[in-house]
Amino acid sequence: MTLAQDLKSALSQDDLAAARGLAAARVKTHPRDVEARMFLAELCVIAGELDRAETHAKLAATAAPDAAVGLGVFRQHLRALHARDAWWTQGALPTFPTGPSALSALALRLNIALRDEDGAAAAKALAALDDLRGEQPVVYDGTEAGDLRDLDDRLPHAIEALSAGGHYLWLDFAQISELAFHPASRPIDMVLRRARVTLQDGSAADIRVPAIYPEPRGGTSAPNAPASAAPADIALRLGRGTDFLDLPGGLTGARGLRCWLAGDRVLTCHEAQTLGFPPVTHGGAEGAMQTAGSA
Repeated sequence: MTLAQDLKSALSQDDLAAARGLAAARVKTHPRDVEARMFLAELCVIAGELDRAETHAKLAATAAPDAAVGLGVFRQHLRALHARDAWWTQGALPTFPTGPSALSALALRLNIALRDEDGAAAAKALAALDDLRGEQPVVYDGTEAGDLRDLDDRLPHAIEALSAGGHYLWLDFAQISELAFHPASRPIDMVLRRARVTLQDGSAADIRVPAIYPEPRGGTSAPNAPASAAPADIALRLGRGTDFLDLPGGLTGARGLRCWLAGDRVLTCHEAQTLGFPPVTHGGAEGAMQTAGSA
């Protein structure tokens, strides 16, 4: 079998360590094998080791200068992932090219309250956000639904996006006209889905959408959550399932695969092919149309 097939087999068994071992062994014997080097970089991303991924991407670029453009986009996505981590762990704000929408401003307030373990303030911000959000109609994979909402209360109204310019963005559902996902073809697509986003203003860009939730802070396992909710759970890192947590203020957080509630159906980020949104105004969301490509 080829290395790609061997990696697919190992990952199908949730054996991330074995997959990394296979890629590392190939790189050790063939240090200028760019494909193997990039497979190893992608597996490092899945494992949450962004600095190691950057090291391998640099070495790949040195070995194959003609592939610099594609490798450069990968490294920009790593930069955006670092910015994402900085938001969820330190409170460094996401990028809002024209400023946060009213909904995103409330989500920022909500998450700051969670970071401060102020459950009352977090609950108040979520109530205001849900009230302002109302319902967000969606057409997912050709099926109409009256509302789309993320099942994680930390960001119920928007997607996270990584731009080719290295920025970590929030895009309100109301700002998006269509989100078209590409089929998965490489290991990294399990955790960062490739997509083409078209905004309501007509601008469009290629982005990566994180399919795996960031680790919640200060949460406890919900009563119906499986016992496999440990941060190091490889199955969750690979998006094999979703565990839910109780957060301060009665909010719900999640680990593992991102899920949306589309009408009365739970739609996972791995299942979705296209999400279409008719124009809707949510109390000032129109003031934050973000051109992901220019970011």
